[in-house]
Amino acid sequence: SIPKELKQAAFPFKHTYVVEMRPEGCLASISLWCFDVFGLALEGINSKGLAVVHLADHDTRIDHEDLATHQTKTGFNEFLPIQYLLDNCSTVSEAATALNRMEHYHVAIPVHLLIADNQGAAFVYEYSHDGTRKVFVQGKTTAPLKITNFQLNRLSDAAMTKEMESRSNENGLDRYRELEKRMRQTQFPITEKSIQEVNSEVYLHADNRDALERTLYHCIYDTTSASVKICLLPGIKRPGCRFNRCSLQ
Repeated sequence: SIPKELKQAAFPFKHTYVVEMRPEGCLASISLWCFDVFGLALEGINSKGLAVVHLADHDTRIDHEDLATHQTKTGFNEFLPIQYLLDNCSTVSEAATALNRMEHYHVAIPVHLLIADNQGAAFVYEYSHDGTRKVFVQGKTTAPLKITNFQLNRLSDAAMTKEMESRSNENGLDRYRELEKRMRQTQFPITEKSIQEVNSEVYLHADNRDALERTLYHCIYDTTSASVKICLLPGIKRPGCRFNRCSLQ
């Protein structure tokens, strides 16, 4: 769990757990859960090597606050698709088909999803810029697919990109640019160590104990071995702050 010495009395992610599930008739999975926020899986990997990760979509939250329902309704809220995909999908193709069939809404926190499989395929699923359509941003074999907290599909429009740049410290575009720079300097093949080092450059408020919006955990997924390395509160200099590996094999 998140250390008790954090100053926020009602810190929303103070009880975070790694959960392994082997449901009958579905795929086994390891997922990260926070019972103080929806009580649903936040991200994870399944026994077929499909990894599903969520990040907050700050652009939709800023521009379309009216889309939040603030109550449950028919369909999948912002976090329900994560465990569903882990339970039922083996590849990114199957995940994309499942997402297309779902009826989506968000209660309070719009998110976008990064999904990857053990064949190296990946895509980002998010809302369109007007908040009404599903968009799939496909990964390329020539460069790693990167994501922070802004909408990738807006990068294709110069005017929207300029608007996002005006709030880049809020939506994570500044950290995305840093990731781009660091990845250009990284030699291939990319190792777990290099992934850890590159991502450490964009931890949010890594050593500020008073920051509520901060990088709470860092997960490194190995889709070929259906495993994940997890570190809670990366960047804080404290005993026991290290990566631990969990595997389904």
